[in-house]
Amino acid sequence: MFGNLTTFAGRPVKDFVKSGDVALSPKVCPRVRVSWDSGEECADVLARLLDEAEIGTIEALVIGSWVSEDSEQTPHEVVELLVSSADRLPNLKALFFGDFSGEENEVSWINQGDVSAFWSIFPKLEEFGARGGNGLRLGKINH
Repeated sequence: MFGNLTTFAGRPVKDFVKSGDVALSPKVCPRVRVSWDSGEECADVLARLLDEAEIGTIEALVIGSWVSEDSEQTPHEVVELLVSSADRLPNLKALFFGDFSGEENEVSWINQGDVSAFWSIFPKLEEFGARGGNGLRLGKINH
């Protein structure tokens, strides 16, 4: 059985749901995610994080479960939001995509997507991790 990350890129992972949950800085790694019955979309939680005043200071980010109601759900909206908001994350060095625990989803059931745009929009990216590989498309990594 596997669990959620507690650290990533040498930083403690802290859940972000709403403003004030995490004091954003280069020393912390916020995680956005939703639960099966939260009634909320992961992209909405990410949008709130991206609106935080100190968002430009973070160097690491974890995207957890994006599955709110449909186990077949992909992270398409989350990827699109990250791509369209890349200018808000100028210092991003580490990104983990798909931080599901065994209770949230079986690894073999995690539906990923095309993350190939990350390599060009996050030029400082040094570390990338993903859990689950269904539909995961990395593209050409020239970094």
